[in-house]
Amino acid sequence: MIHLKGKQVQLKGKSFHLKEKVIHLKGKSVHLKEKVIHLKGKSVHLKGKPKFTNGISVLRTKNQSLRTEFQFYERKIKVYERKLSIYERFGTYDLSFTSKENQSYSYDWFQVYY
Repeated sequence: MIHLKGKQVQLKGKSFHLKEKVIHLKGKSVHLKEKVIHLKGKSVHLKGKPKFTNGISVLRTKNQSLRTEFQFYERKIKVYERKLSIYERFGTYDLSFTSKENQSYSYDWFQVYY
């Protein structure tokens, strides 16, 4: 489990202190400063409430490429090979991304599981 809340990232019992405010999800890796957490094709679930609706967001990585699927109730938004940023704001962590339609989405609290 990767738990992003406060100042640490926990991965299977191991803690990583955040050295910067942005984590880039590219392909199968989560880049945390010089430390790289390899997802190895496993699913990553981002659960939280987007600021504009009460839907649940789910991010999954499959195979070699990054496949991002956000589900809001019965509606799904798919983003392929897009840059996602996890950044800190006022002591909490936010997730932001831009869809193919160049629409910006932001999440104010979440947990990451895989």
